[in-house]
Amino acid sequence: MGLRQVTGMRCLACGEELPLSAKVSCPACKASGTLDIRYDYAEAARTLDRSALERREPWMWRYRELLPLDELAELPPLQVGMTPIFGAPRLAKWAGVSGLWLKDEGRNPTGWLDDRAAALLVAQARESGKKVVAQASFESRSSAAIACLAASVGLEAAILSGPESEDGIAAAFGAHVFEIDGSPDEIQALKAEACARLGWMDASGPLVSEGEKTLGLELAEQLAERVPDWIALPAQGSLVRNLIKGLLEARALGWIRQLPKVLAVQLDGEEPGLEARLNTQALRETEGAVVVVQEDEIDDALAQIPPLAAVMPHASAADAVAGIRSAVRQSVVAAGQTVAAVIVGRQDFEEAPEPLAGRLKPDLEALASRARRQGLAK
Repeated sequence: MGLRQVTGMRCLACGEELPLSAKVSCPACKASGTLDIRYDYAEAARTLDRSALERREPWMWRYRELLPLDELAELPPLQVGMTPIFGAPRLAKWAGVSGLWLKDEGRNPTGWLDDRAAALLVAQARESGKKVVAQASFESRSSAAIACLAASVGLEAAILSGPESEDGIAAAFGAHVFEIDGSPDEIQALKAEACARLGWMDASGPLVSEGEKTLGLELAEQLAERVPDWIALPAQGSLVRNLIKGLLEARALGWIRQLPKVLAVQLDGEEPGLEARLNTQALRETEGAVVVVQEDEIDDALAQIPPLAAVMPHASAADAVAGIRSAVRQSVVAAGQTVAAVIVGRQDFEEAPEPLAGRLKPDLEALASRARRQGLAK
């Protein structure tokens, strides 16, 4: 009885109800018509409750009743999802809140949250009999995720790479990288044409949202009765809306009683993107907020997170923590409140900053003097 819990799709732009299909956008609204997959939550609740979750493996497929896959579908073998969440009391003090949890997405196979969407896309490709998964690449982490998950099941990945994209990691996983001298719109259009003509799986559309929403489902399950006042995350693409969808589904199933507010953190000067309107609508459902941070605030967070919380975020993944501190200073988040921050990806250790101590001669007194200045000796 596969997909018995899926009721269809709805266009978030025009409200048109559509059957579940391989389309990536609304036929009437074209690219502006984001499709949202709908579920029968009463049906899903028959087999998906807390007692059932206790018996399931720790990965994103534990929520299979809320994913558009046949329950007998072959799944990628890598552990994607169910990443750890842990308290960071010293970082909480620095940020100015009474409690802080970090959700470390760096534990996914390629070290990024993008693996969630890639895993679902690859599983759907296998179920649909597709041999190739195609991605238009403008950020190396998304192409690496597709390449990695495709490699895990023996599928091919076709990466249509923009002029300034860096897809070396995708190529290392065996992806076929095609450098396209064109604009992002031209590359997206070429990918869509290639998928239609060549029978490739298009790595975009509603499946991306369904993969990302498992982050919200996990946070609700892991925090349970400790649901914080806020959840902070970067305002990247559709991530805010998708996380909130997961939280809403968790509430519909009775896992949480009250929605946490969502804090969307945006870098100053960054374009809000096509999903800005939908993200804003979703934020209203949680009575959330948007906070804008500066580059130097992110740099401060990058310097504090590793020593205070033992996590090494990527330079583009420290937004959430920087946003919390900024929101406290702006009185958006109260100092007595609690927050969970999503670290969307990890730093490659080859790219870690150089140590600042400087070079010393092999002399104990020189070492002891430097150690005393750094508080390591009396």
